[in-house]
Amino acid sequence: MNVQHKRSFNCAGLCAVAASAIFNVCFNYLGKLLLISLHQLYTWYYVIGTHLHGLNSVKIFLRTIFKTVHLDIRSRVSTYEKVPNHLTIIIGVESPSYTDFAKLIGWCVQSGISHISFYDHYNGIDCKLLFVSVCEDAKQYIPYIKWGKSFSEDFKEMSKSQINGYSWKPMLTVHVYQRNDGVNMFLKSVPDIINSGSASVDIKQLDTFLRKYINAPDPDFALICGDVFSSFGFPPWCLRITQFKQITTHHNLTVEAFLEQLEDYSTCKQRWGK
Repeated sequence: MNVQHKRSFNCAGLCAVAASAIFNVCFNYLGKLLLISLHQLYTWYYVIGTHLHGLNSVKIFLRTIFKTVHLDIRSRVSTYEKVPNHLTIIIGVESPSYTDFAKLIGWCVQSGISHISFYDHYNGIDCKLLFVSVCEDAKQYIPYIKWGKSFSEDFKEMSKSQINGYSWKPMLTVHVYQRNDGVNMFLKSVPDIINSGSASVDIKQLDTFLRKYINAPDPDFALICGDVFSSFGFPPWCLRITQFKQITTHHNLTVEAFLEQLEDYSTCKQRWGK
């Protein structure tokens, strides 16, 4: 009886192990199938959602699910009606986070944004620290970055040395602006205005003179970081078409929050100076 009992116990154990293995295989397969199905549903929702609005409850539900799922930035952004050509990050009363700046630069490369600028009215953004942070935290994007006028030639040469044989294919230009840049741009334009010989200068002509020193298109989207909704002295003639959005902070900004801001921008009606 002991032998029969032992054989019975072994059979039961083997059956339990086999059942457990089958369950795990089925569970993993069904889990992956469910995630793929949800991803397809999510993608189709954004495609259709650009034409059909008012599905807020579905939108919230899907975002809740996908907060823990890997986000394909390019596929998400491809469903938006538009993306900004120039995104500017306006730092209010908080200190700059270079790690988060580096993340934003990487996300902009993936999103197809051509220019990103950082502005701190306290002049607290250090170009060297920003460059070092990108080299450490977003090195894979360096071949796609062009450094603006605020970065010295030394940084640009160091950037090229980081590419290590890969071809340089700039997709995103990075700018850093300071509070006195607006006045300096205007002062630099005065000799050009005088030398032009024009008896009077209209807004269009002045814009032409200023653009020579701005070296970037007007920002079409600005994220104001902090509790105060203000442009904080950003050169006003650059903000005629800018759509403003306030966020609590740029510290520890998530990719989902970034994509939500881009999605909101894609559905807004541009100000065009209004």
